[in-house]
Amino acid sequence: MEFRRSRRLLLSVGVVVIAATAVVMAVRGVDPVEVWATVLFLVVFVAAALFGMLGGVIGGVAAIAAYFLLRAPVIELLGFSQVGQTLVARSTAYIIFGVAAGWAFDVVQRSLTKLDRHDVVDDATGLLNARGTAEVLENEISRCKRYGGEFAVVTARVRIEGDRKLRREALESLGDRLRFSLRTVDRVGRWEDDDHGDVVVVLLPETPIEGAAFVVSRIERLLDDLGYPLAGEPTLNRHGFPADEDAIRDVAKVAARMTRRNHPESTPE
Repeated sequence: MEFRRSRRLLLSVGVVVIAATAVVMAVRGVDPVEVWATVLFLVVFVAAALFGMLGGVIGGVAAIAAYFLLRAPVIELLGFSQVGQTLVARSTAYIIFGVAAGWAFDVVQRSLTKLDRHDVVDDATGLLNARGTAEVLENEISRCKRYGGEFAVVTARVRIEGDRKLRREALESLGDRLRFSLRTVDRVGRWEDDDHGDVVVVLLPETPIEGAAFVVSRIERLLDDLGYPLAGEPTLNRHGFPADEDAIRDVAKVAARMTRRNHPESTPE
């Protein structure tokens, strides 16, 4: 998803730059064929953006063919030898541009995919996302199994009414309040569920399940004070390890599944 957004941005910038260059050339009275030759770089650029280096090469070949057609009357009139140098230079430029642009888009895609595989922060709230939540739950289970101890988990399912902007504002506010109302060792995650509601998960290390009751009441108060309309009553549950290990693992499994749903291209096989 991140690469698609970045690709759209880069495409927009590239189209504007190439189109502006062609307009400036036209205004200055440059040969119309050369103006169209500049426009053909758009074909190469779009092909590179969509299909990488191979697309850039194919786009370059297509641009060369189109340029030869534009120059066909001159070639027929003067002969290839008279315009051959220009044709070769322009053809070389198309291929080099296609290879360079395709390589650049391939690098951007690999880099963003790698970053996305390690991204554990939810953009809307600054809390852990589904991937981060799954990781901290599994890590805490492993730690307690190895060294002993207990912890509690609180889950809250909330549906905020309104458009995307309103929901984002509400989630940002909720995230800020949760961070400041819990201990520094507590971890909070959030993701959107299959029904387009929001799931909030709070991990409370070294806390018995009885201690999680305080967090449940705190979340209820935060939701009451949030000032945004809710669709129905929020659903809150608490689980304690080791007694509720299976239920906690189920939460982690759901978080992992949502990670695969939201970022299928960045999830390792």
